Formats: sequence, C-alpha cells, structure tokens
Amino acid sequence: MLTSTLIHNQNETHIENFAFAVTPINWEQFVDVVYSPDSHKGYINLFLQNDDFQVNRFYSITDKDSMKKEIAHAKENYNIYTSYSTYYLPYKSPDGSGGRTQENIKETTSLVMDLDYYKLGISHEEFFSRINHLIKTNQLLKPSLVMFTGTGYHLMWLLDPFTNIKGYTNDLNWRSVQNHVMDLLKDLNSDDVVKAPNAVTRMPDTINHKNKNEVKAYLVDSQRYQLKEVLEFYKLAATDRKRKTAKKAKTKPKRTLTYFHNEYTLNMRRQEDIFTYVQIKNQRQESYVGIRNWLCLVLRFHALVASKGDFDYALNQTQKLIDTMDLKGSNSSEKTTYKELMKRSKYADKYYQEWVNNDWNRAQYVRGGLFYSNERLVKIMNIENDFEMQFQMKTIKLITKEYTRLRKEKERRNKGMLSQQEYTTKKRSEGAFNKVKKLFIKGTKQTQIAKIVGVSRQRVSQLIKEIKTMEHTESKDQHIQTVKAQSKKKKTSFVRGLLIHVKRSVLLKELNIGGLSFSRLLSIPGSLYLSGFSPPFSFVGD
Repeated sequence: MLTSTLIHNQNETHIENFAFAVTPINWEQFVDVVYSPDSHKGYINLFLQNDDFQVNRFYSITDKDSMKKEIAHAKENYNIYTSYSTYYLPYKSPDGSGGRTQENIKETTSLVMDLDYYKLGISHEEFFSRINHLIKTNQLLKPSLVMFTGTGYHLMWLLDPFTNIKGYTNDLNWRSVQNHVMDLLKDLNSDDVVKAPNAVTRMPDTINHKNKNEVKAYLVDSQRYQLKEVLEFYKLAATDRKRKTAKKAKTKPKRTLTYFHNEYTLNMRRQEDIFTYVQIKNQRQESYVGIRNWLCLVLRFHALVASKGDFDYALNQTQKLIDTMDLKGSNSSEKTTYKELMKRSKYADKYYQEWVNNDWNRAQYVRGGLFYSNERLVKIMNIENDFEMQFQMKTIKLITKEYTRLRKEKERRNKGMLSQQEYTTKKRSEGAFNKVKKLFIKGTKQTQIAKIVGVSRQRVSQLIKEIKTMEHTESKDQHIQTVKAQSKKKKTSFVRGLLIHVKRSVLLKELNIGGLSFSRLLSIPGSLYLSGFSPPFSFVGD
C-alpha cells in the first residue's frame, strides 16, 4: 500500500486510502500502458476543449513527439482528454466530431467508470473505503489504473484490444459490462457519459481548468483482462448481435447501393484500385500510355492522405507501382523512364500540403488535393464500359443498371446457377405455362383455366398471348420449311423428265429455265442410278 500523500494546489488526492499498491505514471507512460504499440492498432485521439473552442486531434501510437508538442502547447488553455479507443484516420464528419465516432473506431482498449461521488458530499476517504470493500468482496474487479481528474476519480480496466462495431457482439458485451458496473456504483454517482466506446477521459499531466488542479494517473496492474473474463467475473451472459425483423413493405422500394468509407479506407482502396488497373492492363497487353504519369501522381497523393503525411510510405508505394508498369510501350515515342515518372509524381506532395494547410487556389479549384469523383476516374481510365475491370475495383466503379445486371449475371454463373433466360424457360415448362397451354388447346375458357391453375384471369390471358405468339412463330417456320421442300421436289422432277427425253446439250440449255446449278444437276443422275434408273445417254459428250 502506497503511504505517501500527493498534493497539488493544496488539494490532497488521498490515493493513500486505496487498499492496493499503486505507481504514479506520467502521460507518456500512460500512453505506453493503455495504447501499447505491440498490441494496438490505429490512431490515438486527443480531444482539446475550452469555453470557446474544441477539436479532435489524432496521432500515431509511436508519434510521441507530436503529442508532446500538442500537449505542451495546449495545456495552459485547454482541457485535454483521450479516448478509450483508437481510430482510423480522421475525416470531416457532418456532426463536427472530426472522426471520433464509433463507426471510425479501430480498436477499443478499456472499460472506464467516471464517479462524481463528491457531488453527493462523499469524501475521498469514504469513496476509497467503499471501493476497497467492493473489490475485497469480489463484487468489483480490481482496476488497472486509478485516475485523479482534479475533482474526483476515474477507474480504468485495461482490456485486450478488440474491434468494436456498433450493434455487434463485442459492442453489446462491452456495453453490458459498463451498464452493470455503473449500476453497481450508482451510490457513488456513476456518470453515464462512459457508456459509449468513443467517450474520453482526462489525459494525465494536464490541467483541469475548472479548478486548475493537475490530472494524475496511478498504475495498479498493467496486466490486461479479456472481455470474456470480465463477463464471467460479473456473471453476465455473453450476447449476440441484435437482429431486427424487417417489416414487410407494402410496395417494393427503389433499391439503392450505398458504400461507406472513412478517409483511411477510401484512400487505401484508391491505391489498391490503381494497382489493380495496371496489373489487368498488363495481363491484357493493353496500352495505358498517356496516363502513366497521372496514375503515379494520384496514387502518391492518396498514399499521403491514407498515411497522414508519411512521405516515405508514399514514395515507396509510387516505386512499387512504377515497378509493375510497362515503361517501353509499343514504339520509341511511348517510352518513359523511372526517373521521369518519379519526377512527375512529386507534385503530389505539393497538392497534399495545400490540402492539409487549407490554402489551395479556391478561384481555380472548389476542393483542394487530388480527390477525383468516380465518374471522372472511370472516364480518364477509359473503363466506362469495361465492367469486367470495374468488377475487380473496390472504389473506382459506376453502379449503373447495366453494371448491376452484369454483376448479378456473373454471380449466378459463378454459383453454377441458370441464366435469367434459362431460368424463365425452366419455370415455364414446370409451372403454369404448360398447364394453361394444355387447357387452352382443349378449348377450356379463360375463367375456368384461372380457377384450375390457381392464377388470375389476367395472368391466363397473358400466357395465352405468349402461347399464340409461339404457335405463330412455329407455324411460320414450319411453312417455310414445307415450301422449300416442295420447291426442291419440283426441281428434281423437272430434271428427271429432261434426263429421259433430251441430250446433254439440250439439257444445259433447259438448265437456265429450271434454275438449277450444274453441280446440282450432276447429283441427280447418281441418285437415279441408285434407284435402278438407266438414262438413255452418257454424260461424256454429245
């Protein structure tokens, strides 16, 4: 048990009343414990707030230098908080959250309780007495960290990091624990602000500007809990994702396809699409001369946005792309060089800096950077009608009716299913079409057919029209074949008659009248010989 008394601005923290040994840690140690680079992914959030302004900042877990500068710069004027979760890169959200939303969470790292016991007149000593009792009687799990916020305490439990998608199993289990512990500590005025995984707690070594006290952190145990273990400790049942029963719509709504991307995933997938485009073009041995410089430029820009300005990463991605490109072309005029492509792509650095600094030429461009619309990208790449290419892209595609139709057709083929036409034909033969046809041929009335088959009279009328159309087509085809056969028979009889009565010279003369070719004429005597007929002349000469 720690026996020292820590004082700031003549206010005791009373941490010595906690029944377990603790170690004071600074903000850098706090970051290492809560967001270990070895086990965590994503970006750390710093939330800066005062009476006039608030903003969310995001930093790489390993980028302590930038965080240190930010905290040192903002400490005297802002309350500084950090989130329970890590995030993908920030984006400009409509609600002004700047990316600190559950949809943008990469991983959740902890459970936290914000206890405002002092508002109920409960002293620090009494607070710790109750917490100690709950822990010793196995009603409360021993916390990993105790945070003095400048007025009261936060309790924090470190968890093995997990993906936390709203409404899914991890999210439901995490919220179940938070709600249970809040209810357990309700006599200590537990605040429901902690119920969301994108909520925040104060950053150690910063100032609580409500009373000018310094925020302190105390490490109890760096060992992490598994969310499953926490559920078992509190005897809470694990929950599954909620499934809402969809209400049956009266009318079929128009189907729309919506794809959600945050700034990180969109720019990562743009890069992947450019690589895919070049690879497919190479496989097809198709030219993309004329846009090689542009492809390198756009890829390098998206790499910078996705990596939050990591110029080395962007350079490496550009080098990889150039390595896959055809630099020779079909003739000498289409040749380019590695050096030339790298030189042209370097302009991406300028576009990125202008976009980040918000100082691009607004008279010329509505938006900074190189953010092309899908329509523009598809047009530049000349793949407007190349749906096979678009099928393999993740973001560069146009979801048109034709695209959707071909995609569904491809999915059906891949699953070994019948095409739409084959399916319709099969259903006809197995369903009402065959039954209606049989009854219609027998002369059954449409109303009776509808009752027998179990379809509407209008549907029967529609099927009968199809039957008549099919019969008309079949009858027409049969008639054409009959006419051809009769014509052939007449010509054969005509030649037979000539063979009996005339010589070859006369026969050739008559040939023009009969409309027969000479080769056709030669085939007829052979067939006559086979049938036992013997002509009165030879085909050797006159």
